[in-house]
Amino acid sequence: MLDKTKDFSKIFKQKMNRRGQALAITLIVVLTLVLTTTSLFYFLSNDREFNDNINKVGILDEVYMQESLINTQVNDIFDSATQEITKNDAKSVFIEKFSKELDKHANKDVDSIQVGLIKEQLIESNIDSSNGKLVFTPELGISKSNVVDGVTVIHINYKYKKSFEKVFK
Repeated sequence: MLDKTKDFSKIFKQKMNRRGQALAITLIVVLTLVLTTTSLFYFLSNDREFNDNINKVGILDEVYMQESLINTQVNDIFDSATQEITKNDAKSVFIEKFSKELDKHANKDVDSIQVGLIKEQLIESNIDSSNGKLVFTPELGISKSNVVDGVTVIHINYKYKKSFEKVFK
């Protein structure tokens, strides 16, 4: 009789375990479906933010391209202004020649905002003429805004110092 109760308890425990497993598997499947559906809904509803991030990268590229263009233009003006300057000339001679060259290029090449900014910094404290070289170090700036639907999404105000140098032989 004892053997029958042991057999019965084993069979009963196996049936209970199967029911418990079936419930656990059902819960896992249902919760997985709920999580997947929620995730898909979230990703589909936030698709717009991803496109805005891509647009913000484009404005940084525009700023870097404008920086490169400004540096090239100012370097050309610097080279033109320093062609006839010797290392014995005073800083005032460079300032005069650079100002004339800047005025020549102001109408066709250089942005008018940058011309004003450079002219303000065309002072002797920004010019170093020691050690056989002439160095002009202005602080240049670029401002760019990204406007979407009449609202400014991002505004970049980028300022940097750039040194333009001529070594005398």
